This record gives sequence, C-alpha cells and structure tokens, in this order.
Amino acid sequence: MSLPPELAALVESARTVERRPRLEGPVSVLYGGAHLFRAGSFEKLGALARATFADVVRDESDVCAIVGEGALPHAAAIRRRVEKKLAEAPLEDVRVDFEDGYGLRSDDEEDADATRVGAVLASRPAAAPRWVGVRVRAFERATAERAARTLVRVARELDRASLPERFVVTLPKVRGPEDVARFTRLLLWIERDRGLREGSLGLELMIELPSALVARGGLALGALLDAGEGRVTSVHLGAYDLLSACDVAASFQSLAHPLCDLARGLMVLGAEGRVRVADGATTRLPLPVHRGALDPGQVEENRVAVRDALRAHAANVRAALSTGIHQGWDLHPAQLVGRYLALAAHYEANLHRSAERLAAFVDQAARARASGQTFDDAATAEGLLAFFAQGLASTLLSESDLAPTGISASDLSTLDFARLVAKYGARG
Repeated sequence: MSLPPELAALVESARTVERRPRLEGPVSVLYGGAHLFRAGSFEKLGALARATFADVVRDESDVCAIVGEGALPHAAAIRRRVEKKLAEAPLEDVRVDFEDGYGLRSDDEEDADATRVGAVLASRPAAAPRWVGVRVRAFERATAERAARTLVRVARELDRASLPERFVVTLPKVRGPEDVARFTRLLLWIERDRGLREGSLGLELMIELPSALVARGGLALGALLDAGEGRVTSVHLGAYDLLSACDVAASFQSLAHPLCDLARGLMVLGAEGRVRVADGATTRLPLPVHRGALDPGQVEENRVAVRDALRAHAANVRAALSTGIHQGWDLHPAQLVGRYLALAAHYEANLHRSAERLAAFVDQAARARASGQTFDDAATAEGLLAFFAQGLASTLLSESDLAPTGISASDLSTLDFARLVAKYGARG
C-alpha cells in the first residue's frame, strides 16, 4: 500500500535529516600560566612529558602500577603506544592562562604578557599542537575590562595568515546566556578589527556555577550554546569552583565528588552532541618530593611519589571515560603520561573484541539490508565506530588497528552506521 502524498512527503523529510558530523577534538588540554609562556614553550612541555615517561614508566610493571594490574596482558603494547605518542605528538591542546593559573598582576605586566603570547602564537611554532588558545578572566563586573583588554592585545599580533587554525578562547565563570552573548559580541568585534574570518575565534565555556548547569526551565546548557551563535566548541567542568559554589568544604573537594559526577552527566546530556565535553583537573601533581643532590633512597621515593600521582590521575581519566568524556585538563606536562597511559590501556583492552564485533555488525547489517530486514543494533555499532574514531584521532590507535574491521578511516567522518552499511552492502 502506498502512502498518501502528504505522508510520503513527511517520511521523506525524516529520511533527509542530516546527522551531525563526528566532533573531532583533543583528549587533553594542558594549562599553563601566561607569565611563563615563551618561544620554545611547546618544545619544553613535550620534553618534560617525555622525561617523566622515561624516568617513571621503564617497564610493564610500571605501566601496571599506574593503570592497574588488569593491564598486564597488554602492558608492553600500552607502553609502546604511549612512547610513540610522546615522541611524535605529545601536546594535543594548550591553553595559555590569564586567569587562575596567572594570578593578579599589574595592568602593565598583563599587557606585556598578552602581547608576547600573541606574538609567539603568531609565529606558528613547529611544536605547536593542533589546538591552542587562551583563557581570559571572567566577563563580569570586576574583570570584564581586563578580559577584553588582554584578548584584544593578544589578537593584535594575529591576522588571517598567522591565526592558528583551531584557535579558541576560554571563558570562565559563565553565569548564563547573557555572559556568553556579550562575549560573543566581543569576539565578533575582534574578528572585524583584525580582518579575521567571522567565526574563526572559537569559544569554550567553563561550567563552574550551578546556574550554568540548571535553569528554571531545566538544563541550562542549551541556552548557553545558542547564545554562542555557533562559536562554542566545548564546555569544560570547573570542578573546584563548582564545588565551592555548592558550599562543599575544601577538605571534601575532589574530582570524584558526587556533585562532579552529576555535573558531568548534566553536561553530556545538555551538550546533545553539539559540542565536546571536557573533564576538570586532577590537582595532585606528579612532582618529586626531594630536590638537589639525592641519595638512591630519595631517588626511588621521587619515582614512587610521581607514579602514585599518575595513578590518581589515570583513575580520574578512566572515570571520565565511563561517562563518555574523552577530554580532560592537565595542569603539568607530566600528567600527560598518566592520561595517555589510561587511554592506551582502554583502547588496548577493548581493541580486539571491538574490531570483531564491528566487522560482524557490518556483515549482519548488510545481509539484513539485502533481504529487506531491519538491523536493530545500530546504536551499539555506532558506539564501536566512536571507539575507533576517538582512538585514531588521539593517535593512540593507528589505521592498522582498524584493518580487521574491513572499513577505512574515512568511514569514521560521521558515526552513521546505516550509511556505512549501505556503502559496504553495495560492494557486496
């Protein structure tokens, strides 16, 4: 039986709704104070991460000490993947910080630092990561003028040719859509002033206040994203400001607090796949406890202290992964070691089974399509596509890891399993 014309048109409109493309993004954003940022900083940060790895992750037992004994069957492969990552692309994203990581400074000093930061970014250093940007002060009564002044000074050093391709500005202490709308107008003014393409300055929002999570009508995040007029690329959990705003005493504050779990869930739900969600920071830093001339016992105590801090960081990375969050903050380059080990352990432990399942799903769905039946497990299959897409984007997986699935890396540009099955079904 054919449908009436008006119903046929309705069905066709449902078929032609475009899927959102997969959101490509980094797995880490490394923060550093603007007063410390110089030419050569990117190289130095990568070297520090490699040095920590060489000192603390010497063999498979060190891998297991950081990510857990369950990683033992894959420990050698995990170590190889992270060693390669740190050698080839240690930095994924760096945020030059003019807020908490910078502190209170004179206007003259901040002006000078902003100009220098802009000049370094404009020089397009070879070691620069794929993503880079700055965090300014909150756009509120006490600090809005300083935030605008700093950002304008950074931007004065940039033009169409020198602006990094994935440049973003992080806005902290967002209270509601009005803050985002005002800051969006500032970004537009800067683009016009500098002759930049409209929309070339991306925007990240810090979720640090309850009002940025929950509004009277429900979840607040959608209105924040709308106010950004397409500029917002990600939202980041500011765990400790949020906990303080909820009157949680400092002694109880941690990234593992139940309110942080709730916030992560609300952010993932509120983002609706429109933007990426990033987890907050592990404040326990992997730093040695002894300095200067050391005896063998102190050397080992330093290794243990750093390794224990990396274990705590890796646990937080795994917890975020369990809620669908693949990016998080790092406050020191040594933390990259813990993050990459946790991610590599996740990919290595699930790689073989995920490849088998995805290959089987493609085959089953193609057969169902050929016989006029419906494949009813597409959501699980798309989760497997996301696993490989995220792993390849992080470079902790390679295209050779995808080969057993029978699909190619180009098939992961969207996580549309039905389209993929149509492609491979047609081949079969």
